[in-house]
Amino acid sequence: MVTVELAVGLLTLAVVTLLGAFAVSAVVVQTRCGDTASAVARQLARGDEAGADRARAGAPVGAVIHVSRSSARVSVTVETTRRFGRLGPLHLSSHAEAALEPGVLP
Repeated sequence: MVTVELAVGLLTLAVVTLLGAFAVSAVVVQTRCGDTASAVARQLARGDEAGADRARAGAPVGAVIHVSRSSARVSVTVETTRRFGRLGPLHLSSHAEAALEPGVLP
């Protein structure tokens, strides 16, 4: 009887550990999306296209970066999708806006 209980307990522990690792991974990817969105928005607001390209390199693998500009602001959204085996996709995104610096054309 103890053997079955130990086997079920070890299986449960393994599943919980894997789900915890996936959750930590999702938090890291979400943070990278936020960092990338704010860095790209900040560089574009300064008019630094080369800096924005360097900031885009920090995006998670497979991420899509959307940039929109208005007369006074630049808006950046970074989106990506992560999967955990057969579990459904987890959509992660982050949005950042920055006011254009004086002298920067939209």
